[in-house]
Amino acid sequence: MSITPLTRTTFIAANHAQIALSQRTMYELVEGGEGVKEVPIPESFKKSGTIPQGYSVGAFPYLC
Repeated sequence: MSITPLTRTTFIAANHAQIALSQRTMYELVEGGEGVKEVPIPESFKKSGTIPQGYSVGAFPYLC
């Protein structure tokens, strides 16, 4: 039996960004990186299907 290493992709569905962007709000990293604030998800993000750096939706962090 071979052992498969656990990676980030093991836990994230291929359509995670689409699911996350179906929400009403997201979180934006505040200036200085000392926290986040809840903001509406712009239509442009929903249309692009991507979550830009500095934003997070629910349990999907993109603060790297």
